[in-house]
Amino acid sequence: IPKPKSNYHNLVNMNNEAKNNRIAEASRQAIMNNPEAQQQRLAKAAETHRTPEYREKKRQEMIDFYRREPAAAYRVHQISQMTWDKCPQIKAALAEFTYEQEGILKKALQDRTRGEKLDPAQKRMIAGYYKHFWEKYPEFREQYRQARLEVIEEMKKEGLIL
Repeated sequence: IPKPKSNYHNLVNMNNEAKNNRIAEASRQAIMNNPEAQQQRLAKAAETHRTPEYREKKRQEMIDFYRREPAAAYRVHQISQMTWDKCPQIKAALAEFTYEQEGILKKALQDRTRGEKLDPAQKRMIAGYYKHFWEKYPEFREQYRQARLEVIEEMKKEGLIL
């Protein structure tokens, strides 16, 4: 009788629920009792999440999700719209900041507003634009975050989101 490969043996063992639970619990206990192992695990996870491949995969997953779930995309749009409505001072500062920018950036922003497809250079330019805005006005970042949390809480109370 030929000896099965180790993968086969592992697959057979994985079908044993009691054994799986015992192994999972032992793994949890080993990690909980060893802070160094916990730190290593967290560091490895953080390192994995910073790779361009992982970020691109997650970006594509979100694009696919919102294509499949237009209601979720609409909820995100509503949350953003209501948040900006709660922050007229930030909106005014952003308008002033935009007015100071170069024409090529303004064109990229207009293209995005019209729903046109942006090339990678335009996307980088717009990302840099927002980054510079939040760096210039760090006090607004917390105000915006707080307003967003309030909007989400209001929508939860109204039953619009879970």
